[in-house]
Amino acid sequence: PHIQRVIILLEIGIFFAYFVYVRREERQFDPRFFCGLLVVTMLIFLFSAGCEKTEQPTLHQSLEDQADRIMHNASMEFTEQGLLTAKLNSQKLLFFDDRHIIWGYEIHVDFFDKDGRLAGVLLADSGWVKSETREVTVYGNVQVDMDDGTKLWADSLSYYPGIDRIKTQSYVQIERRGENISGNSFDSDLNFEDIRISGNVSGRLRSE
Repeated sequence: PHIQRVIILLEIGIFFAYFVYVRREERQFDPRFFCGLLVVTMLIFLFSAGCEKTEQPTLHQSLEDQADRIMHNASMEFTEQGLLTAKLNSQKLLFFDDRHIIWGYEIHVDFFDKDGRLAGVLLADSGWVKSETREVTVYGNVQVDMDDGTKLWADSLSYYPGIDRIKTQSYVQIERRGENISGNSFDSDLNFEDIRISGNVSGRLRSE
């Protein structure tokens, strides 16, 4: 598309220059000029379209083609000092060993408290895990359901294990005990006790 726009601008420039030349020299328009211009334009368009189709597979290589390993209907467990903290289930996991990243689709994560009880559930269309740092980011129809009834919806959500907080710079909505709050930025601890929302904030939640 970029090449074609450049071609169109060049053609307009050539036509304008020819038009000025004919008016200044008081000559008649030559139909052969327009025929030649049209043929050249068609050839260049066909050539540029062929180049774009040839280059597309290398520029937009799928994630699956780049993955070192692929697991279907996969499950992973995350532990902290020997205690189970989360269990991830995914329709498909793609492993990128050199980048230490695991990409997943149709994600379901169960979170557990220090006593091993289910504390919450996260659902998302896709996301990735950094295997070295355990940092997690999920995308698309993100939903979190906590055991105390708190619910969260977002376009994306990230977990930072180094500070034990979840954040997003996308739209987020939270519902708890009949109250609602929404905004364009979210930062909270894992227990949803220290919730910070900013950017077009609407609604409120009472402090615990």
